[in-house]
Amino acid sequence: MKSKLSVTLDEEVVAEIAKALSSGKFRNKSHVVEFAVKKLLEENSPQASGIRLPTSQQTHTEVQNG
Repeated sequence: MKSKLSVTLDEEVVAEIAKALSSGKFRNKSHVVEFAVKKLLEENSPQASGIRLPTSQQTHTEVQNG
């Protein structure tokens, strides 16, 4: 299940998100942010987070279904 979240980001970060989107590796801004947060959590505590990090090529459905 997904939850909506509102965030405020520096303009530079938003520009980097736009670059990531234009690369074609991500579906939308939410996909970029979710990927980045999951990667951060995994790097800081891979055993404790229990989060499976999707590749940028996986669809949301593929990640949910394993």
